Amino acid sequence: MALYAVLLVGPDDPRGRPVGSVDSSLLLRAGDVCPPNRIEMDDVALEELHAEFSSAVALSVAAERLARTKEHCIHRLKYDVTRNVIEARYSDAQQRSLMMLYQEAQVLGYVNRVALIQMAIDWIKSVLQHYYLKRDEVLAAPDSAAVDAVVVDLASLAAADPQVSLEDVIALNN
Repeated sequence: MALYAVLLVGPDDPRGRPVGSVDSSLLLRAGDVCPPNRIEMDDVALEELHAEFSSAVALSVAAERLARTKEHCIHRLKYDVTRNVIEARYSDAQQRSLMMLYQEAQVLGYVNRVALIQMAIDWIKSVLQHYYLKRDEVLAAPDSAAVDAVVVDLASLAAADPQVSLEDVIALNN
């Protein structure tokens, strides 16, 4: 008497992966009618399905692990760039003050003040552009080793700071 394992099939889950599991407790004898939403399988087909399913699960686990590694790396890069470079030199309050003084200088026609503040703005933009470049490298990385190879030279970014101070900006009246 031949016995068949049955594959339970159903709708896709929200991530688009097929839902399916082999129900070894539901075995059919030759001539039995297969219940709805189930597919009869012989031993060879069952082994092939198991191998394919195991491979798909392994690939899914590896892809999820790589996605988490990338997410962690991007978070770390963002923190390093914003906290350890930009905000280490220009706090949020200083950035707001510089923007207020920049707007005032534009209205009053203080060309030198605008130029000085623009140096700080340009530096902040260059640091952020560098972050986005590195973020894109992380996103394009094919594996964890490539993700780990993405580094930001924080010291060189900080060294390029034009060191604009609020005191210097306020002292300029033209």
